[in-house]
Amino acid sequence: MKPWSIAKILSLLVLVLLITTACLPTKTPSKPVVIITSPAPGTQVQVGQVITIQATATDKKGVARIELWVDGALAGTASAPGGQALQSFLASFNWTPPSPGSHTIEVKAYNVDGNVSSPAAIILNVTGAVAQATPTPTGPTQPPLQPTTPPPTLGPQLAYLVANTNVNIRSGPGTGYPVLAVLGMGQRAVITGRSADGGWWQIEHPPGSGGRGWV
Repeated sequence: MKPWSIAKILSLLVLVLLITTACLPTKTPSKPVVIITSPAPGTQVQVGQVITIQATATDKKGVARIELWVDGALAGTASAPGGQALQSFLASFNWTPPSPGSHTIEVKAYNVDGNVSSPAAIILNVTGAVAQATPTPTGPTQPPLQPTTPPPTLGPQLAYLVANTNVNIRSGPGTGYPVLAVLGMGQRAVITGRSADGGWWQIEHPPGSGGRGWV
């Protein structure tokens, strides 16, 4: 029996080492587990209605942040309070549906090593119509219509006398003339003239009759 050469022995050792390494279990990186706790899948909401999405993530090493994705786009991020990763982390997001139809809601969690969880996903059904804004005219505005009825013609301006106490109405400008009537306190009369000395006013009496008296 021929002794083995050193080269054969080394080749055998390398082969054994490769087989042993291949048989060793592969260590899978730790990643968080996340679930959506609210709302329930298939929940129906209205366009423009604010809905709260809650999710819980767990990881032995600690959850650093949770992300909300809507229809494949990032819609919100929640980081662990105080920058301290938590083994169990509850996050809440507010989302307002912009349009009707089915929308895919996904939540992902990241641990302190940066490993991301498998996404938790639900479908929300959004109903209602998007309010349409009334377009603002861009052309020249029409001036307001002017009234076609001419304003009433004003008559002659009249001067009035208002009595602040009961006043005798006399037939002439003086106390020697007889009293025709009394102009009561608060009553008024149209002034038609004045005496030469300015001490007496001539008024229309009775009102609208064309008669005259002095006070």
